[in-house]
Amino acid sequence: MDSLQLTFLLCLIQVFCFAKCQLQNITSCNSAINFTSGSIFPVNLNLTLASLVVNASISGFATSSFGQDTNTAYGLTQCRAYVSKEQCQTCVEKAVREIRQLCPSQKEGFILLENCSLKYSNQSFFSTADSSSKITNCNVGKASQPALFQSVLGSLMSNLSSSVILSPSRVVNGSSAYMDFKTIYAMVQCTPTLEVSGCSNCLQDIITDMLTVCNISKGSRISSLSCDLRYEMYPFSSTDSPTPAISPSPLSSQYPLPPESDSTTNSTSPSSNGNDFLLQ
Repeated sequence: MDSLQLTFLLCLIQVFCFAKCQLQNITSCNSAINFTSGSIFPVNLNLTLASLVVNASISGFATSSFGQDTNTAYGLTQCRAYVSKEQCQTCVEKAVREIRQLCPSQKEGFILLENCSLKYSNQSFFSTADSSSKITNCNVGKASQPALFQSVLGSLMSNLSSSVILSPSRVVNGSSAYMDFKTIYAMVQCTPTLEVSGCSNCLQDIITDMLTVCNISKGSRISSLSCDLRYEMYPFSSTDSPTPAISPSPLSSQYPLPPESDSTTNSTSPSSNGNDFLLQ
């Protein structure tokens, strides 16, 4: 094997490891609250999850609820803003299938996958931020000029975090020049049902992970139930655009801080604007 072939093989291994080796799906079932066989809750839960499957790929986000009082089942799913509608649909279908297999009798559970997340509960949680569980993927390649890279990346993330709370869809993307002929492309995303403080706090948590765990990696993806981010050294969305014109400030200063009947569904989808990622 000559040196050119060896270099090509190493590049393939690096790309494969970034895409696959670090991915860890996360599933959690709350065994403290279970439903009994023959009760109405599993019926409402199945209707809720089915509604999420139908509506998720339309905009990449959906909420749903079926039932009354303590038998109400609430569900929320969100796809990463950079995946296609087809990838979103496939991921949500997989999430529903796996969560029902892994949480067969629990009234609350969630699953985090590479391209989407899903949670259901017997209590409304749509406005509650949750970043306690995360999928973290760091590119094995390291950026040159680490101090400059971290400074540019930190400012870019701070800028986007300030912008995303102004976006109805809670999704923004942007880019910053890093070196000659090199640009950092990034995206941040929160679930649209979160309040400003919840979105900000969630992003603060995963950005801290990004700056510490992934350090100076050339790219990373961090996903939680309520927010996620991604940055790369190449455009990864058809809507990549310049960073919104907001003066960045130190990262730390950016974060000081149901239906009436069984036959009713409540679904929410985000709107979009010029700075938003759109599902392809």
